[in-house]
Amino acid sequence: GEIDTSAYLPNPVSIDQRLVFAKNKSGLAYLGAGWSHPENGGTWSDGAAANLVVPIETLQVATILVEAKPLLSASHFRQVVHIRINGFDINPVILTAASRDRFQVHIPPEVKGQLKHSPVLKIQFHFPQAVRPVDIGVNVDQRKLALKLIALTVQ
Repeated sequence: GEIDTSAYLPNPVSIDQRLVFAKNKSGLAYLGAGWSHPENGGTWSDGAAANLVVPIETLQVATILVEAKPLLSASHFRQVVHIRINGFDINPVILTAASRDRFQVHIPPEVKGQLKHSPVLKIQFHFPQAVRPVDIGVNVDQRKLALKLIALTVQ
């Protein structure tokens, strides 16, 4: 028969439930591949891509609020984040020193249609500007970083 993947999914999230991605927090269960170890303030992406799997309780979803800090320096002044939800490309988000530590992602109508069959948001981030802090004079960190994920809220 069919493999029941629901056993592997974390608990569905409700509207306005804030998932926090710091050490020992509830959001960590929703992290897929591409993340480093959780730290006190959040979890860094590690490499060119990272993803999240977020089952949802209701289909009344419109946006995803992402709270995150980009890795920037004087010589590396922006991070572009390409986003795909359930296989659909969303407009890229450009993060600079002037950005607030949050951005909103609008869920496309095609994805809302899919959610009726499978109420799970598969969020993929791609980081063309991921860089090692050691290479841009930030610190000696050897990981290839782009975004420190702090929290995520489905709205």
